[in-house]
Amino acid sequence: MLPAVLVLLALLGLVFGLFISFFVKISRKEAALNNENSPLQAEKTEESNVELNV
Repeated sequence: MLPAVLVLLALLGLVFGLFISFFVKISRKEAALNNENSPLQAEKTEESNVELNV
């Protein structure tokens, strides 16, 4: 009984660890994309402000 419980806990820990690492990887990738797009967003807002003022 005890070995079965330990195996199930190990599998649960493995799945949980993989889920956390996947989530961290995705959030880092999203943060990197947001940092790359920040200057582009600033340029677009300035262009739209110029168009609105004209």
